[in-house]
Amino acid sequence: MSDAVDILAIGAHPDDVEIACGGTVLNVTRAGGRVAIVDLTAGELGTNGTVDERRAEAARGAEALGVTERLQLGLRDGGLRDDDDARIALANVIRRFAPRILLAPSAVDDHPDHAAAGQLTIAANFLAGVGGFAPDTADRRGRAGAILFYMMHQSFTPDLIVDVTEHYDAKIASIECYASQLARPGAQPTNIASGDFLERIRARNRRYGDLIGAAYGEPFASHHPPGLVDVRSLRTR
Repeated sequence: MSDAVDILAIGAHPDDVEIACGGTVLNVTRAGGRVAIVDLTAGELGTNGTVDERRAEAARGAEALGVTERLQLGLRDGGLRDDDDARIALANVIRRFAPRILLAPSAVDDHPDHAAAGQLTIAANFLAGVGGFAPDTADRRGRAGAILFYMMHQSFTPDLIVDVTEHYDAKIASIECYASQLARPGAQPTNIASGDFLERIRARNRRYGDLIGAAYGEPFASHHPPGLVDVRSLRTR
């Protein structure tokens, strides 16, 4: 079977995809589409949980989302950079999966790894289409047609909002796969380990869902203006 997917979802750390765009991924996979996930780091600097625990949780998260494959690139947590080595590694993944759409963290974010992941995605996607770049995989050169940035710490005005109401409970279940990161006895205090984290995620998704007349929505910013063939597919509140 070809490795080609409809969407390649890129996370700086395991759990980023589930938290920020898990509902969108579920919309695609449960409609029969193909999605792959690449975690750029193993989240080895996380305050809670070991690398082995997070790897196992990421596998459970991938199963919950119904994705085709999940990879870890092994780049440095806390030191993620848009540099030559990272560009080659991610461009090779883009060439392998030949996605139509990339989902990635916004390049404007309080967390430096998230911001770097967004900028790295822009660069690697462009270079994946350059024949002289990473020549070992140049025979598969090509770019995703669109990059959609998902929201992490820092809010932005979205260019589009995806209605994720139908599979919202499954999205929350995918986040709950990351038990080492969520509130539990003995956990060190972090944003995600706060007792109200899941409710805050629900509140965000309710807010953006309300803007399109849905119960829950996931916001995205588009790297380039999104285009439609048929304007009848537009939906607003």
